[in-house]
Amino acid sequence: MAGVPLTLNKFKKEEFEAWLLDCKAHVLAPTNPYEVLRYKTRGVANAKATHVVYRKENGNITYTGDSRSHYWAFKSGKSQDLYVGASAKQAKAKQARTPKKHRAGVGNGNQRSKEVVKMLERDGELCFACHKPLGDDITREHLLPKSLKAGESLHNKVLMHQECNQRLADLPLGHKIDLIITMRGV
Repeated sequence: MAGVPLTLNKFKKEEFEAWLLDCKAHVLAPTNPYEVLRYKTRGVANAKATHVVYRKENGNITYTGDSRSHYWAFKSGKSQDLYVGASAKQAKAKQARTPKKHRAGVGNGNQRSKEVVKMLERDGELCFACHKPLGDDITREHLLPKSLKAGESLHNKVLMHQECNQRLADLPLGHKIDLIITMRGV
């Protein structure tokens, strides 16, 4: 598709992410340092599909799921409801049946926005790692791995900048604490 960048330096991540949010996509925290952007969209019958844009070591990027066509729509200035596997006619019909109170991400399976609000109320507006203001650069970090049964509990999550989150990645908790102390300059 013409207009879809193949290198990271031409990829407009912040603008694309804002467009995705306007289109009701659910932006997720990256799961590894090669992910530039990870997000979910609703499909037919409210099934969810995950789309990822990856960065390769040589600076090229790879699109998975429908992320390439979504980026093309973003670059073309098109606004759309990002239903997966649904025609535009099906998507409009589904939207017409969806109560307005559910279209803005309240309910409808979109837990991140509620969760982030709770975490901001609990922890404040500073990045847990570097202790600088979060602004719009917000990702979730699990302090203990999900495999240790701490899982998706709100008590196991903190908010961080994407870059800080990537630096901590899958480190053991002790190493995370050491790195956070370094990042905060304590």
